[in-house]
Amino acid sequence: MLQSLVRFRTEPLSWEVHEALELAGVLGLLLGFVLGVMALRRLRKEVSDVNSKLRVASQGFFDLVQDEFTRWQLSPSERDIAMFILKGMSNTEIADITGKKQGTIKAQCNAVFRKTGLANRSQLTSYFIEILMQEPLNDRKKAGE
Repeated sequence: MLQSLVRFRTEPLSWEVHEALELAGVLGLLLGFVLGVMALRRLRKEVSDVNSKLRVASQGFFDLVQDEFTRWQLSPSERDIAMFILKGMSNTEIADITGKKQGTIKAQCNAVFRKTGLANRSQLTSYFIEILMQEPLNDRKKAGE
């Protein structure tokens, strides 16, 4: 009764139709594979392009930071401390990494803030974020050339 309601075929498909359906399935799988490989290649190229741009931006940011450190006349040790601060590290973490005492790190942090004219860690970080938001790194590099 169900077969008559939904009109299922009761006789088997001919071998020609069966072969045509299998061939269509194989062609569909091959097409899917080829399109998948093409999409993967395109995505790999896009990831490579993004990584290249990220390296340029990272180098530009590093150059910007170093230029400001030079302008502020930070000593090599103060530059290291300022860079650790920009990375979000605490005095304890900086002391552990550098092998210095926390009191020394605190004194160097204070020297950095005094020379930069900034009051604390957040202001130091915000200073560089503000510069980055004002103009793209590419424009800054062109101006320096």
